[in-house]
Amino acid sequence: MSDAGNPNPNPDAGGNPPPAEFDTAAFYASLEGDDKEFAERKGLLKLDDKGKPASPLVALQGWRNSEKLIGDPTKRLPEPRLDSAEELAKWPGFEKLGTPKDAKDYQFKRPDMPEGVQYDEAAEQRFRAMAHKAHMPQFMFERIMNEEIAARTAGAMQSVNDMKAEQTRIETVLRQDLGAGYDTAIKQAGMAAKLLAEEAGVDPGKAADYASAILGSEETTRMFLHLAKMMGEGALQGAGDKGFASSVSDAKADIERLKLDGEFQKAYTDSGHPGHKDAVARMNRLNQIAYG
Repeated sequence: MSDAGNPNPNPDAGGNPPPAEFDTAAFYASLEGDDKEFAERKGLLKLDDKGKPASPLVALQGWRNSEKLIGDPTKRLPEPRLDSAEELAKWPGFEKLGTPKDAKDYQFKRPDMPEGVQYDEAAEQRFRAMAHKAHMPQFMFERIMNEEIAARTAGAMQSVNDMKAEQTRIETVLRQDLGAGYDTAIKQAGMAAKLLAEEAGVDPGKAADYASAILGSEETTRMFLHLAKMMGEGALQGAGDKGFASSVSDAKADIERLKLDGEFQKAYTDSGHPGHKDAVARMNRLNQIAYG
């Protein structure tokens, strides 16, 4: 039997002719538009050293490799619904990103705070709730917490250092003014602050805080130093009046008590006494209230 006119001679054992050879050149020549541009850009139309174009298997392999990079399309996450808070909350991508199911499940190691700086527990709890509401992943939560706490701690430490520097400055100025009597004067100023707070009905514990914090500003410290001088040692120790009389009857009673106060009388009657000027001013104030 002649093979003339048979485009596929040499049949197989079953008498079937072999498949026709794929005409790669004709396939590439049929490409148009974007397909042709892509094939040219990828070098598929270039002839090899045997004068043949690249095999179509190159495109198949590229497709397979692309799928490896972007994942199986059948397992790809759906796009999140940004137009619906309810649908967005159901998006499975949040779980894959590491968003916990509850705000309390965010993992975070609290840092050791420097002396004088208190950790803000309330701020952490507020941020946990806010982060969970926004579906924030664990890695983002931890990074933001670390950076925010570092910034807050640095600011708080700067405030603490500024306060210490101001207290040092105040102490230096007052030591220059008061000399050897500095420690005694500051102690008396603290006593005056405590007595004033108690007189105003402030809790005794808080009154003690006032006494220990009078170096908050130079002006406040000088005010209580002057108040202590006006009150006198006896009043500061709890003997005699405290110098807070404001009514006529209170002023008259204070005058009578001061007449019997030996320490006050020494200062009041001796013009050379260091406390004479303050004692006279105090008595004049009481007389002004009592007798006009």
